[in-house]
Amino acid sequence: RDWSSDVCSSDLGASTARIAEAAQALLGSLSAEQRSTLTFPLDATERRMWFNIHPNVFRHGLLLESLTQQQREAALAIVATTLSERGYRQARDIMRLNGLLIEITKSNDEYGEWPYWFSIFGNPSAGEPWAWQIDGHHLNLNCTVLPDRIVITPSFMGSEPCHVHHGPLAGTEVFVPEERAGLELIRSLSVPQQAQAVLYSSIAPDDLPAHLSNFIDGRMQGAAFKDNASIAPLGIRGSDLSDAQR
Repeated sequence: RDWSSDVCSSDLGASTARIAEAAQALLGSLSAEQRSTLTFPLDATERRMWFNIHPNVFRHGLLLESLTQQQREAALAIVATTLSERGYRQARDIMRLNGLLIEITKSNDEYGEWPYWFSIFGNPSAGEPWAWQIDGHHLNLNCTVLPDRIVITPSFMGSEPCHVHHGPLAGTEVFVPEERAGLELIRSLSVPQQAQAVLYSSIAPDDLPAHLSNFIDGRMQGAAFKDNASIAPLGIRGSDLSDAQR
């Protein structure tokens, strides 16, 4: 397969050698058994398998919780080298907040800072396509690495809670700009516009139609193994908004 066909821009000219170097550093820190658990062919079915659910089923790859601190840092270095500074900070905050859920739910089996699975697909190289994936509750990142560009899709980041006011994580906040932009938009809409834009009065499962209450995918319409899904337009059309609202 020509992986470059997945990218719209034809020549971004950005070297991805540092990401491959970070991946090789991780591989060099692992035992033969760990490397076997971590690595898959580039076209492996597992590459399309990711689930934003807290019961840890359908997972694959190397569990970060099972690694030494040095190995864990080597895995996270791949993520840090790939993402922007803000993107990496948000990813780590999501993991930390998932650890906070142990205190809230008392469920050590389903939550934690480190129950995330890391996988590498193909051979990390500056000259050949390969990919990495981190998969777990509220954090699912899939990155295809090409010689001069990266494709980070599909990706999912979520959190509950998003703001912490007390305890060791006091001051931790995620999705602040996104939340602010959403509030500014909805407050700018007239009552008739809001009637078009707001599809449901609540996101609680009991208040949603059955097709949005799936145990695995929840409200997501574009989830694992739903490549090229055709989703009907919903909400308010851009042409029905003012320039300021757009």
